[in-house]
Amino acid sequence: MLCITDLKVRSNKFHMKPTAPIILRYIKRAIYTLFAIIIMYIIAAAIGGTFSSNRQWTQAAIPIEDPIDIYVETNGIHVSIILPLDQDEGILSNKLRASHMKNPQYHSQYAMIGWGHKGVYQNAQNWNDLTIKDAASAVFGTGDALLHIYYRDNPKPNEYRKKIFISNIQYRHIMRNIAQYFRYNDDGKLLVYEGYGPNNIFYAANGQYSALNTCNVWVGRILREAGITIGYWTPFSQSIMWRY
Repeated sequence: MLCITDLKVRSNKFHMKPTAPIILRYIKRAIYTLFAIIIMYIIAAAIGGTFSSNRQWTQAAIPIEDPIDIYVETNGIHVSIILPLDQDEGILSNKLRASHMKNPQYHSQYAMIGWGHKGVYQNAQNWNDLTIKDAASAVFGTGDALLHIYYRDNPKPNEYRKKIFISNIQYRHIMRNIAQYFRYNDDGKLLVYEGYGPNNIFYAANGQYSALNTCNVWVGRILREAGITIGYWTPFSQSIMWRY
């Protein structure tokens, strides 16, 4: 014969464990995992930005009669590349037309070119404008890409802008490489979008932005494929700027 105490003991075996501690445990695991991913990302970026490709290349080796000045410029997070347009024989200058500008008088012979995520570029002129939706899309590699063009008059080196001497061959390689990123509509016309103001403009671009393929990785790739010394993976602005 069972007593009431026995029934209580047996019934307790069928009681569900409290859900709050289980949920809390999963939250902690998620936080630890995210933290570990961030640490590994930073370590990988430090390694990728430090180890050099094209180590044999030096600016001093550029023939005196053949140098072309280009620049890399950063706002602290994003790096763009500044290129002269008056020596490219139409490779890029035929695409970057003054008529595309809201105010053509801002068109100049130097173009500062960056590549990045369309949503972030268009919706977040300032970092406090960045939304969770656009940030998540950028991290996980969804959404389209844009080329962002600012025009500069006779740029000079400063704390945030570094000069690089390259050869004529390297210059043309860079121009042809960037030209391949412009995207066209079905009628063969460039897809042009208004910029933040009269001195800049957006063009639809090929490629897919993600945490592994950032705007700075793009700049690093453009330089590396032209034979210029740069790290193997450059997700941060510091990965590029410290070299020059």
